[in-house]
Amino acid sequence: MKETKQYREEGSFFRRIGSTVFKVRVFTDSTEKESAADKIIRLVKNSLLTKQSGCATIWIPQMSRPSERSSA
Repeated sequence: MKETKQYREEGSFFRRIGSTVFKVRVFTDSTEKESAADKIIRLVKNSLLTKQSGCATIWIPQMSRPSERSSA
């Protein structure tokens, strides 16, 4: 028989790509003892400890014009 996993919703956030806004819902395994925040912190710490070349820069694209709903 196939085992079914139970998931719980940890939260959500919105991400704009072009002119479309997406709602991203985050789910985790309900049997997991580590929270999503704890897991992210652990992953970042491990990444910093294992990288010998230094820190990387994250490039975030900027909008060159105000959004369509902007009052500017």
